Amino acid sequence: ERRRAIKVATIARRLDVDESTVLRWVRDGALRAVDVRARKRRATYRVLVVSLEGFLRSRGLTADEIKQVVSA
Repeated sequence: ERRRAIKVATIARRLDVDESTVLRWVRDGALRAVDVRARKRRATYRVLVVSLEGFLRSRGLTADEIKQVVSA
């Protein structure tokens, strides 16, 4: 489960932020992501659940709040 990857759009929706915000976190190195593009010019990122959990923990979310975001 923790090795499952989540799309940037899904994370943005669950956190009620714009996709550009999530992409900025990735570009800034705050949120680790994997570029899964296949012959596309633009980067296409996925974030492992374990990385998202660590990021949210660093932002002060509780274990219950993290579980809600990850499981939504």
